[in-house]
Amino acid sequence: MSRCTNVFLAALVGAVIMFAAGAVAHMFFHLGERNWSALPNESAVLSEFAANTRTPGVYFFPFADCAETDEAAMAEYTKKYETSPTGLLFYKPLGGDMDMGAILVKEFLGGFIACALVAFVVGSLPVGMRGTAVMCGLFALAVWCSTEWSHHIWYGFPLGWIVDGAIESTVAWILAGAAIGKISGGKAMVQA
Repeated sequence: MSRCTNVFLAALVGAVIMFAAGAVAHMFFHLGERNWSALPNESAVLSEFAANTRTPGVYFFPFADCAETDEAAMAEYTKKYETSPTGLLFYKPLGGDMDMGAILVKEFLGGFIACALVAFVVGSLPVGMRGTAVMCGLFALAVWCSTEWSHHIWYGFPLGWIVDGAIESTVAWILAGAAIGKISGGKAMVQA
């Protein structure tokens, strides 16, 4: 089997496993969404958003101009931050199309690309199935520490939300890594 075929097959199988692991995590264990809450008085809040916020974006509140260097202004902001509600809002004035088929295809493609990158690298290393599974699990945790934990610290993402993310991504990557390692782990080294 050629290296390209090997990488493609490993990526395809890994992506299918990651997709299935994500489906199980969300549909049966409700990871992530079990931390969601409804906005109190949602209709009134959405009406205010619609009337006052017409531009999609990421809104942090209370807002601070990061270029601000005036100590008095920063002291005022610090007091406001400590005594006001805070949050991070991902906002679209119109939610968009809920075509689940298209959304799921995009999700699968993201997993496929990630698995292809791993399969390409692993194909050059003498690590095999177990080594790839461990390596992928550790990298998933490393990414979690560098991103999700930071989101918890800086933006107040709930601890349950980020722990669910760690569980889902680590388990998915260990399973996908085992398959990728079985298919492509170290084969390029042996054939070289």
